[in-house]
Amino acid sequence: MGSTIEKRITNCSLTKKIIRLHSSGYTLDFYIANDDQIICTQDNSRHNFMHVIINVADQCYDVISHSFKYIHTIETPCGHKGLLMADKIYTTLSLAARQRTLGYQYVQQTAMLSLNGY
Repeated sequence: MGSTIEKRITNCSLTKKIIRLHSSGYTLDFYIANDDQIICTQDNSRHNFMHVIINVADQCYDVISHSFKYIHTIETPCGHKGLLMADKIYTTLSLAARQRTLGYQYVQQTAMLSLNGY
């Protein structure tokens, strides 16, 4: 039990940063789905990468996972504001580039299938 309390105290910096962002209006939680969407965990709404604003808010060391975490702010066109915790940095531009690459690969695969008679 002592180690759990110790980890909570050690992650105090991470917790304080999240609480500060919550008090600034970033109250929802988001995660990145495979392909081209960011999903809100509270209402399961899906948002295209090209339509959200993503900024890196902070970086903290997470003692529980023994890794650095990047705290991102997310803003959607419908007014949702929240946070994304990730092991790497995401930005609106990097995700838009990823989406263009995935779209290009899909077009290539579709063209190859039609050439092969599928």
